[in-house]
Amino acid sequence: MEMEKLTNHIYSLIPEREKVVVGFSGGADSCFLVEMLRKTSLEIFLFHLNHNIDEEWSRKSVEFTKEKAEKWGLPLKTIKEENLTDDTPSGIEAKARLIRYNQLIKHAEESGSKYILTAHNLNDAIETLLHNLFRGCGIHGLAPLRSKRLLLDSDIYLIRPLLEVSRHEIEEYLESNNIDYINDPSNESMTYTRNRIRHELIPLIKERLNPSIEATMKRFLVIAQQEEDFWYSLIERIKRTVTPYTNRENILRREEYRKINVSLAKRFLQDWIFRLTNGFYIGDYDFILKLDDFVRNGKTAQKFIFPRNDFKMFCGRKIAVLFSQSMMDELKFNEQKISCEETSSLPICDIVINDRIRNQRIFLPGRNLKVTNKNFLENKGHFLKKVFQENNVPFWFREYIPIIVDDNGEILCVGDIYIKYKKSFSSCCKAEIIWKNRWDLIWKSR
Repeated sequence: MEMEKLTNHIYSLIPEREKVVVGFSGGADSCFLVEMLRKTSLEIFLFHLNHNIDEEWSRKSVEFTKEKAEKWGLPLKTIKEENLTDDTPSGIEAKARLIRYNQLIKHAEESGSKYILTAHNLNDAIETLLHNLFRGCGIHGLAPLRSKRLLLDSDIYLIRPLLEVSRHEIEEYLESNNIDYINDPSNESMTYTRNRIRHELIPLIKERLNPSIEATMKRFLVIAQQEEDFWYSLIERIKRTVTPYTNRENILRREEYRKINVSLAKRFLQDWIFRLTNGFYIGDYDFILKLDDFVRNGKTAQKFIFPRNDFKMFCGRKIAVLFSQSMMDELKFNEQKISCEETSSLPICDIVINDRIRNQRIFLPGRNLKVTNKNFLENKGHFLKKVFQENNVPFWFREYIPIIVDDNGEILCVGDIYIKYKKSFSSCCKAEIIWKNRWDLIWKSR
């Protein structure tokens, strides 16, 4: 691609003079990307994540990226990741990618930028397509990487401006302009499937089948994108009924899902999972089949655990809800003491206590009563179970409902479904529960 054409392409993705955060490894692709961005009016912030897998390489990459940033006169932020381990090489790759994107989003927010740029090129897109094909992910996985997409739960865009530029073009430009870069040794390791595709499969295809494989695959990617755009238009229509809740995309209406054509439903599910996990799960065919069956036929309170145990889906009577493990961990809280007229902001809701009662306690018992203070919730299991059952509270949701207990062990409040002194607040206790985030919709839609 001609450099002037590439500059125009960048401006078609990002308005002039905007702030951009660039994932910068010091490799050929990211050095080329920064060189191209420096020819624009964009304000550039570099970000380098040191995965700390190989100590020698980590030190070298940190030093090199720092030198390049100083030479360019650009701000650079470097983060060191600790304890990046997994049972498999592919697991490490996946974890590293997830951590990298989470850190990029955080840095973009800190920098006041709405654009994250990565240096994925044409060869990366081809390797991703072949990788997905061999994993059995179906037609959805053959769609090309998108040049621009909005990241989940944010107003930040992921931009890939080099998807039409080959690795050969990038290296040729850097060499002809005497621009140095470093090579990550892990890119040569045959432990990783992607590297075997790059160094063994594609050269073999070039030698035995098609010496112009890049041009052929580039043409295929254009066709696949057109097909994907058609499917995407259909998915956008059904989203209004299947996931109708504003800013609550993780909630799916099961009855509406069951009405969809089976093929379209699976394509919707793949797209839904891909977006909600920020591309972490593409979903092979068997995985999507199991998930589709779970949404259609799963029983109330049943849960579906994703392969890496990092996402879970729960079934209610009317809805299915997808959570990341980190989201669920953030919602949990331990026993707290609150005094009268003190406002306690909890993950689930705001609880405002106004009265003379002192040292009231908040518990999160749910089905885990045995781990709570026996002095305060002794013999209350039957009562709580009755309250939950009468209000159709699913098992998986019970452990996220706050409970207020006084010093005598009397239960004053169970979320907003049971308030002991409802009719005479002033006589003892006033508890006002305000549901304010994603959980309110789960509760109302149960």
